[in-house]
Amino acid sequence: MYTFTTQVAGGLDSTPYEKTSRFDQATGLMTINMAYFWDKGAGQLGWTGPDGFDYMQLPGYPDYEMMVSNDGSFVSEDSKEYAILNVVKGADVANYAFRIYPGALGNADIAQKVADIKAAIAADTESLYSAGRSFEIQMTTTGYYTVVILPVNAAGEAQTEYVYTFRYEMQTVDWNAGWKTVTKVVDDQEVPVQALYSDAFFAGLITRQPMQWFVTVQESIKYPGYYRIVKPYATELDEDGTTVGDYYGYPCDRGHFYVYIDATDPDNVVVEPSSISMGFAVGSAKSGKLVDGTKFVFPAQSVGIYNGVDPATGEYLWRCAWNEECAILDLDPKADDEEEASVSSVKVPYAVSAKPAAKVADHGMPVKVRKPMSKTYTVKAL
Repeated sequence: MYTFTTQVAGGLDSTPYEKTSRFDQATGLMTINMAYFWDKGAGQLGWTGPDGFDYMQLPGYPDYEMMVSNDGSFVSEDSKEYAILNVVKGADVANYAFRIYPGALGNADIAQKVADIKAAIAADTESLYSAGRSFEIQMTTTGYYTVVILPVNAAGEAQTEYVYTFRYEMQTVDWNAGWKTVTKVVDDQEVPVQALYSDAFFAGLITRQPMQWFVTVQESIKYPGYYRIVKPYATELDEDGTTVGDYYGYPCDRGHFYVYIDATDPDNVVVEPSSISMGFAVGSAKSGKLVDGTKFVFPAQSVGIYNGVDPATGEYLWRCAWNEECAILDLDPKADDEEEASVSSVKVPYAVSAKPAAKVADHGMPVKVRKPMSKTYTVKAL
């Protein structure tokens, strides 16, 4: 799987240990990294991975597993908003520490947080919980959050940490505030534009032909020429409700997600880092152009999937696709407006937007559950 991730898929892997299968002799847990493929017919492959972990727990070991789930939210009578996080502890967990931090923390930050919690446990200054329970966490901002849990055994010793990263979306927010749907006049009536979106992000990653479909586009009221595509990968492709994300093997998360395009400078158009609700962010590595006032055209090898951060420069890296010039978005599509492209893999820094950053509160970077605890199988002695 590590070879597949780094060489076949061509991705940058700054944390190879997280991609490898392994056996923990202290806990008896086998962590098996899987990728699942299926034949969709007509030469098309569907797949899920490469972070599809399976687990096998051998008998005879202490059970210090902790499970965390995001079970939704509620708004109180005084208009305060809360996330509901449910925690289940293993049979041998005597107590556990629970802390939550803003942001999708990286390995170094997590290691520091774990060290701080262990020190607090040793100093008897950390609040510990003895039973599984629901935590109601007051939220004020949409974004990613990281939960760190340290199980403690009967002797008071902290065990392996469990880390859960999730995206919370404020429910008491008008997501359309400050935006207007792009329209055009048809038969003397103003109607929403059905723009043609060309997927230049996944075509190369999943070895399929490029796809196109119609999407809704909004424009910023404050910044004319600043656009966002409304959750394009949640678009339904057929009558049974199959979405683009389902087709690609990455079902869309709940909530509001947008692909942001900064065309305030028509000669320097940028796809900003945009979470697409499938565990990925997309963006452009080179600037494109707004052609004829309707097409957002980008040069070859200029758009792709977020692929980590260059440790030397701190710049975003992208796995780029499409060897040919392509129109990512067409606000006035014609019947013959179809792009054909081949794909390749390169690593390039993220292009800087023409306008100042932070126009949008939450772009959202892709995250994953560290030490995920789903699909755990117990091997019983015969």
